[in-house]
Amino acid sequence: MRYGVTTVELGVQSMDEEVLKLSGRGHSPADVEKAAALLKQTKIRLGLQMMTGLPGDTEEKSLYTAKEFIRLKPQMVRIYPTLVIKNTMLDTLYEQGLYRPQTVEEAVKLSKSLVLMFREADIEVIRVGLQPTEEIREGASVTSGPYHPAFGELVESEIFFDMMIKKKTGAVCRMRVNPADMSKAVGQKRRNIKRFEQMGIKLEIIQDKGIEKGSVELA
Repeated sequence: MRYGVTTVELGVQSMDEEVLKLSGRGHSPADVEKAAALLKQTKIRLGLQMMTGLPGDTEEKSLYTAKEFIRLKPQMVRIYPTLVIKNTMLDTLYEQGLYRPQTVEEAVKLSKSLVLMFREADIEVIRVGLQPTEEIREGASVTSGPYHPAFGELVESEIFFDMMIKKKTGAVCRMRVNPADMSKAVGQKRRNIKRFEQMGIKLEIIQDKGIEKGSVELA
């Protein structure tokens, strides 16, 4: 648990019984329900932390966990794709070929679906992916898994790509976004621009302070 002045975050990881057992977690889905119910009786804000790609996890199980989170009605959630850390039990399983971590592409795709589910339920997603540190980075303590220093940005870029695809018109497509969303709309290394080019479409993204953050409008 992480304690703040008005918030308690529960490190739930998963609401699937098998995933929790295989991952050596010391709680069950029933424990989470009880803890969430107790917190709901107070004025403390409830936060839930979810991990994807744990041993025994699947896309379907992660989506189930998200649905269960929504049912518990937290004020906020965090989403952390599982990374393999050096000298841990998971690292041993990985070295023995008994555990396959998510790829970056798999983790981004799944995280995108989860973010959209939580936003649709009006639950704030306060972080996607671990904060890079001197230890948590590829080549340091992270031996495998979907590590990227800007993982959350990758997820947001995919969300913007989907929004822009739905609005595309003709061989030249002009989109307006809030200046704060410019990098998300363009994508890492201009990925979204390049994907439109591969479809034979010239994408122009225009900054407009009048556009609501997190949205796209045709210019």
